[in-house]
Amino acid sequence: MQLNSKQLISLEKIKKFVGQNNEQYFYLLGYAGTGKTFMTNIFVNELITSNVISHVYICAPTHTALNVLECYFKSNELNKNNKEKMTFMTIHKLFGFIPLISNKDGKQKFISKNQPKMLKKIKNKLIIIDECSMISKDIVVSIDKYVRSCPEAKIIFLGDSAQLPPVKEPLSVIFSQIPEKYEFHIIMDEMMRTKSDDIKTVATIVRTWNRRDNLGKLLVPVYKNATNPKTFKLYYKSDDHVKSSWFKSYMRKIKAGKSPIILTWKNSTSDMYNNIIRQHIHKTQKLDELNNFKVGDYAMFTKYYCAKLLPTEEKKDDEEPDVANTYFYTANMIKINSVANKNKQIHDWGTALMVEPQTGIDFAYNKLIKKISKMNMTFKIDVFQAQRLENSSNYAVNPSEKITSGSYIVQTISRDDLEEYQNVLSVVRKHFEFFFTEHKSNSHNERLWKIYHTKLIKPYAELSFGYSITTHKSQGSTFDAVMVDGQDICDNPNGSEAIKALYTATTRASNELAFLI
Repeated sequence: MQLNSKQLISLEKIKKFVGQNNEQYFYLLGYAGTGKTFMTNIFVNELITSNVISHVYICAPTHTALNVLECYFKSNELNKNNKEKMTFMTIHKLFGFIPLISNKDGKQKFISKNQPKMLKKIKNKLIIIDECSMISKDIVVSIDKYVRSCPEAKIIFLGDSAQLPPVKEPLSVIFSQIPEKYEFHIIMDEMMRTKSDDIKTVATIVRTWNRRDNLGKLLVPVYKNATNPKTFKLYYKSDDHVKSSWFKSYMRKIKAGKSPIILTWKNSTSDMYNNIIRQHIHKTQKLDELNNFKVGDYAMFTKYYCAKLLPTEEKKDDEEPDVANTYFYTANMIKINSVANKNKQIHDWGTALMVEPQTGIDFAYNKLIKKISKMNMTFKIDVFQAQRLENSSNYAVNPSEKITSGSYIVQTISRDDLEEYQNVLSVVRKHFEFFFTEHKSNSHNERLWKIYHTKLIKPYAELSFGYSITTHKSQGSTFDAVMVDGQDICDNPNGSEAIKALYTATTRASNELAFLI
């Protein structure tokens, strides 16, 4: 197996890092296509096979990113004898970050109160954390605190400093904590030749782009000399989207059962693309007919959701179907095969009343419940039977997970009622926050917020139309075919952020990339 110069250097540095006891962090950074995951697979296999380490914890900030990583490792021939010595989990699970609901405002925060149990057993083990650019400042600080208190722990961070920072943070703090001239820090910058070499060439051009130069002119040679005519396309935007060549190409992919995605900067631009594409699919120009999801639509989860998988065998009319839970993560996609509607009271607040109130706070609690119970809690619920879109690389073929082609039951608040539903949630939250301010009762507010999350939030999927999303929402995801609206992304007045967004969008593509300029 031929390694390039930077890969050989990184392998030797990692061996030295694992064998010393003074430093606990190694930073293996690099741009898209430079072989970070490839190298990780090489050194993990070598360290385990030579008994330098007994086990490795391989982590990522999101389930989506973790799934891609796990697919790579478990399907690689090198690891066929070492799978038992690899554990895959999110960084939240490894470090014991649990979602706690603030009694003050009901917001969910990830907090770890005690030293994680995993770290206490970390001797002769290694931790690898991928996509470190996505780790928020709070979690970086917590990880540092726990690792410093556990001298045996060693962590290798993998990441790309050219990608966007965590949402609502100006920069990825993980990179700013690397000491100057730190020995265990290497940046991979030599491109590996793969089937998507054209995409990686585009990524390099975008990453090093000076905004004073014409990006289109820089990309034209890549397009004309593409090693595969399907790998990279360059389109010019026009006002008449439906007649444009990019739109026709996009629709051909949809008709072929693929799930291409258009990445933008602004939400309004994504909304426009979703509208245009759905008008074409459903053969109507009337947007009011397209407010809700329809049969044939692609939908994308914007938050984690637990769905039900319908059994394949037929049941009698009077027999309840056996259903199993299955999980969808942010940016996973489904195709809607059927739509049913029902009006449903999402919670009967009368059941939350204290039967025998004892204290003044108990009576105040019951008064609040009675007040909330007068609010309208009946909404139109859409119930979908849907299939998972497996040709989105977000859900790659993971040997450890059984991927079925069955139908999933997905419930969501109808878009007709979504604004009213969100207004009700807002009012309920304000009541709870005021109650806590007045009474400072953790036990009562814990009870209130538990009802809020388990009855009003979790049963209902948060979905967006699955044809176009913003670049920020695409972070940590990979898609088979990506169209990048370079014009929209470059409208961002923050120059450095625009380049990072453009680079992030480019590197979401695994097989096919197109630019709209």
